[in-house]
Amino acid sequence: MAKEKKKSKSKKKQSKCSKYIVFIMLGCTVSGCCYLVFDYLVQSASHLNHVILEHLGFTVKTIEIHYVDGTGKELPVNPKDVINIGLEKGDSIFKLSVQEIYDIIMNDSSIHAVIVKKKLPNSIIVCVTKKLPIAIFQHDNKFSLIDVDGSYIDDVTTKTPKLPIAVGEDANLHVKSMLDIIGQYDVISSGLESLVYIRKRRWNIVVSGITIKLPETNVGQPLNTLTHLFRQANINKKTVKNIDLRVLDSIIINGLKIKEKKL
Repeated sequence: MAKEKKKSKSKKKQSKCSKYIVFIMLGCTVSGCCYLVFDYLVQSASHLNHVILEHLGFTVKTIEIHYVDGTGKELPVNPKDVINIGLEKGDSIFKLSVQEIYDIIMNDSSIHAVIVKKKLPNSIIVCVTKKLPIAIFQHDNKFSLIDVDGSYIDDVTTKTPKLPIAVGEDANLHVKSMLDIIGQYDVISSGLESLVYIRKRRWNIVVSGITIKLPETNVGQPLNTLTHLFRQANINKKTVKNIDLRVLDSIIINGLKIKEKKL
């Protein structure tokens, strides 16, 4: 008898909860903080409440997904970009909370950030910030796209896309700062093919098929010298295999020390 009374009381409480939620949903305008309270209440309620709300029209009819890159620029929708939000059209809009949808989307390694909104009674709006690939990281016999933080995006072949290849331990974590410096020199950046991080201290770069050895610090002057070499000396990979600029005011081409005035 005692158990039956407890079950009866539990059913009455659940029934009352359902009535209260439906009453609130119908009697209030949902926006801002009010919506978050409603979402929490419904997520905490029983399956019965979801069924009731579905019959009242609170089902997903439209799912809007907008893409932006790391700079905030809106990107065109690519049919190949399929994002799992955990909901489909026809589901109760309260089947998953905003936080649960967010967590599902963020499982995608190509996504940097996401904003999820529910527009009652029928719409879900998602704004996705895609990771911006800056280089291809070669490691463990694989080639992986990386973003500005050095984070993994996806595995690729060496042929696509046309980005410089970063090689070496922790190269993915430091290549962004080096690319920013090289980006100030158009002649070098336009021909940049790869960057090799040597003993986590300095870089070798390959430009137009020529290997250039850079010093550990103060790479600005060597890059100025290199720019001069490409513009004035008309060097190319047929005649030049490597250029050593590790020593200040010294230019070593193919193992031979050259005076800059002679170039």
